[in-house]
Amino acid sequence: MKAMRLAGVKDIEGANRFLDETFLAEFDGKFSARARLKSDAHRAVGEAELTREMSEHHERAVGRDWCVQWRGKLVRIDKRLAALGPGRQARDAARTRRRPGDGKR
Repeated sequence: MKAMRLAGVKDIEGANRFLDETFLAEFDGKFSARARLKSDAHRAVGEAELTREMSEHHERAVGRDWCVQWRGKLVRIDKRLAALGPGRQARDAARTRRRPGDGKR
């Protein structure tokens, strides 16, 4: 903002012109860095992996009654998860609650 004020920018069009012609080149020169490797390190991911990585993960303690507290409410977890193992181990496997990362709260 200070740089735009000092450059005499008075409107949105002037601000866009300032960003394109002056600011971005200076900013890139100051903060850009060369990649150590020339090869592309990006990899393709499946939809399920992307959804998992872009979700919020919250751990909760699962009670003996298979309930967890989530956003001020009690949520009961399906007891069929008990097939995962005896007692505490199954509750530990069920304790992570995921919420899609849609940006809404």
